[in-house]
Amino acid sequence: MKKIISLLGISILVFSPIAITKLVVDNKTNNIFTFNSKTNTQTSDQVKKQEIKQLDSIITQKMLGDILNTTKEDVITAINRKNSAANIDVDTKDLEVVFDTKEKDKKAKIKAITKSTKYSGEIEVSFAKNPNAKFKLDELIIVKDAKHIKAKSTSDEDIIKAVSQANKNTTTPLNLKELDLTFITTRTPDQKENYKVTIKPKPNAKHYQNGAVEVAITIDSSLPNRTTIIIAATISSIALLGGATLLIINKQKVNNHSSRTKKPSKN
Repeated sequence: MKKIISLLGISILVFSPIAITKLVVDNKTNNIFTFNSKTNTQTSDQVKKQEIKQLDSIITQKMLGDILNTTKEDVITAINRKNSAANIDVDTKDLEVVFDTKEKDKKAKIKAITKSTKYSGEIEVSFAKNPNAKFKLDELIIVKDAKHIKAKSTSDEDIIKAVSQANKNTTTPLNLKELDLTFITTRTPDQKENYKVTIKPKPNAKHYQNGAVEVAITIDSSLPNRTTIIIAATISSIALLGGATLLIINKQKVNNHSSRTKKPSKN
């Protein structure tokens, strides 16, 4: 862990009483974003008002097919696979998934919370809980570009984790034990390395159907890490800060990373 300390001279500070300002330091770009908790505004760019979506307009295919478990994550990913226009964030707090009390393994209601700023209404979906269900990889892995798939290293574990994260809205975490990975490195005329990975089920895979998927990935051992610093001040304390300096500690991880190339596995 390497610490870089920057001193920012402050000659004039203007705070309203009991104002709280949050500084978010992007360790990769060293950009500083400010956020005022009293006005709930971000000064770096304007927040656009989102359009509220009716659930029955974005979820038109209500029969979701097989799911492995009766969890919110399994249901939301199944909805997105069957309804590409839905594109619901699996981590959303704006929706509730309420399973039927009598048929928990078959039905659930998707409800927008009362204070949701993204969704409205509710809709019932049906599915079949099947612990032995098999899925097509090309339906689970929709995002395949290097811009969105960023792995810390070329290890199988980091690659599958990155692919799962990039496709979290259409698949629950992929099971590495059931998959074979072939890692390919190519070099451009300007010596820039490009990385591609072919993912396919093992012959005895329990949950994946035959068929391979190729994805492009970025290897980045120092993935963006944001340090948040919160400064609370009142008018009385501002007087003491006049002419003082504000100390901001920007923490950056300095990691060495190595790459490797895997030979295609023989089946």
